[in-house]
This record gives sequence, structure tokens and C-alpha cells, in this order.
Amino acid sequence: MKPPPSPLTRDRMLHLIQRMKASRVAVVGDIILDRYLIGDTERLSPEAPVPVVTVRERRDALGGAANVAANVAALGATCLLVGVVGDDPDGAAIRQGLALARLDARHVVTIAGRPTTSKTRIIARSQQVGRIDDEVYSLLDGADLARLVRVAREALADADALLLEDYNKGALAPGLILAVMEVARRRGIPTVVDPKFRQFFEYAGATVFKPNRRE
Repeated sequence: MKPPPSPLTRDRMLHLIQRMKASRVAVVGDIILDRYLIGDTERLSPEAPVPVVTVRERRDALGGAANVAANVAALGATCLLVGVVGDDPDGAAIRQGLALARLDARHVVTIAGRPTTSKTRIIARSQQVGRIDDEVYSLLDGADLARLVRVAREALADADALLLEDYNKGALAPGLILAVMEVARRRGIPTVVDPKFRQFFEYAGATVFKPNRRE
């Protein structure tokens, strides 16, 4: 019989964070570019009852699985990010953000003809007044899915843990989920899942499964 887990005291938390520095974590999932248009508003548009926002600042940030990868790396682990971007300016912005975060992008696959998923938030006076989503959320298939499965298996070859980040943007097709979870099981490494409902039951057998309240 296994002993009960140690309580999560401050010292144990620090010990776990310290251990992260020797860990390699594969983060597989939907890569998103978060864009912020920040400005001021003084009037409503004469064309519709919406505020007119004068943009003063533009800011791009890693989102989705890329944001999770950046957080994993910030804890000291070596992070291997697996996902897809488009052959477009937003895909280039993702790669630039990964370089600035010192994240390896060799397992990020570029797919021509499929736009990089982006969320543009319009903020005025510290409040979000609109959001524009540019995305294709159909599940990957065919040759594109086969490429992603291949690079995901490469990333898992010497990883210590698998983290699946599903935002319903199409990268985590059932074929990819089954392939990477099988590698994790065979190698005896833990699988942590942040799911969405579309593939909810494909993640059976995960070590840690973290749906939110709505899911």
C-alpha cells in the first residue's frame, strides 16, 4: 500500500519547484496569439451604438498552449511546445514571442492555408469593449495531422511529463491525443490534461484531468 502524499507545505512547494529545473515537459495543444489594442474612447460611433476607440498601444502575447509553455519554462523546466501556426504574420509573431521567451519552436508546425488562431481584445479605459477571434477550429486531419503526430512523438522521446492543452481550436484531434497518450503510458510518464468538451472522453487514463466548472 502506497503511503499518503506529503502535505503541500511551503517547503514542499519550494522543493517541487526546484525539481522543475531538471524536468523536460512536452506541452501539446492549441497555440493562440493574444493581441491587445489599448486606447481611449470619448464618443459613440454615428454608424452604430458602439464606442469609438482611438488605439494608443498594440501588444502581442503568447496565448493558449504557448502561454502554458512559457509558464512551465518560467518555473525552470525545459519545455517542448508542440502545436500548429499558420504561414502568416500572426504565425511569425508567435515564433518571435517564443524566441523572446527562449522557448524552442522546432516542434511547432507551420500549416499553409490555415490561419494562426488569434484573439484580438479591444480595451478602452481599462475595460474590454470588444473581441475579434480569427480562427479555423476544424480538427486537423490527413497529412497535417500526421506531421503533428510525428513531431509530438519526437518531443516525447525524452520528456518527463506530457501536458495537453485543449482550447477547441483543432490541433488536438483524437488521433493525436491517442498517439501521445500511448507514448506517455509506454514510457511511464504522467499525463496532465486541461480539456474542452469536444474531445472530453478521449483523455481517459490521464494522470491529472482538470476540467473547469462549466465543462
